[in-house]
Amino acid sequence: EGEGGEEEEDVYDAQEVEEIERGDEEEEGLEGSVRQSKEEEEAKSPSKSPGKAVKVSRTEEEVKHMGCDQLAGWLEELDVSPEVIDMMQKARVTGEKVASASAEDLKEEFEMSSLQAKRIVLNIERPVPPPAPQQELDVD
Repeated sequence: EGEGGEEEEDVYDAQEVEEIERGDEEEEGLEGSVRQSKEEEEAKSPSKSPGKAVKVSRTEEEVKHMGCDQLAGWLEELDVSPEVIDMMQKARVTGEKVASASAEDLKEEFEMSSLQAKRIVLNIERPVPPPAPQQELDVD
């Protein structure tokens, strides 16, 4: 309280006001740079970019011909955990082994979750056999 029982208002001189405003702008700038870095990160990781359809599935033949490093890159696109990818790289696993494995095999051998194993298997496009010939039924 000031003299005579009056409440004092906060009074800022021009320099203090400028510093406060600059601090607010810097905070907004930080938020903007965080937002920008998230956008940059999403641009680097196409499988996570919203609104952009990116083909992550591969044909069985493509997977069979993947080397260890190519396989690791593809598994990364599928959001397989880094620990599983590291384990597979250390074991020098190639696409041929993965292409012929079932989800259960992958889960057991590489200690991955069922979800990750199924995601891998479901993203390997297998050739579809032609439909069986239809027999005509005689309806009398």
